[in-house]
Amino acid sequence: MPTYQIPCGVPTQIAQNAVWALPSFKVRVRAEPNCELAQSATGPWAAMTGPVEGFDSAASFIRCTTAAAMVTCVKG
Repeated sequence: MPTYQIPCGVPTQIAQNAVWALPSFKVRVRAEPNCELAQSATGPWAAMTGPVEGFDSAASFIRCTTAAAMVTCVKG
C-alpha cells in the first residue's frame, strides 16, 4: 500500500487508520480530531497533545484511529 504525503498549506482529509507522511521539514500540524504522530510508518505512535492552534512537529507520519481527520500543515 502506498504512503501518501500531506501537502503543506492545504487542508487534507485522512481516512481513519490511514498512515500519511508529513512534509520533510518542521511544520505546525493542525488536526481535528487530534491524531497520533510517529517517526516511522509502523510506530510507535504518540498522541498529539498540542493547543488548538497547532502542534509543532518534526515527526514523519500521522494517523487518526478515532475517525477521519482534517489535517493542515504549515511551515513552522
